[in-house]
Amino acid sequence: MDVRINQLNSTVRAVDADSLLTPEVVERIARAVADRLAADKSDAEDRARDAGIGVRRVAPDRLG
Repeated sequence: MDVRINQLNSTVRAVDADSLLTPEVVERIARAVADRLAADKSDAEDRARDAGIGVRRVAPDRLG
């Protein structure tokens, strides 16, 4: 018996074992990213502060 399908709607979900993250794993990843961003910001602030050591800026009206 021949069957003819004129229209077919389907949903295909491709899943691999590494993409199945539990909410706890997602939370740990998000926390690790946030911690790393905070550490990078702190390092950048430290470098900016260290670059200014020995440099004293005086307002022009205070020169004198």
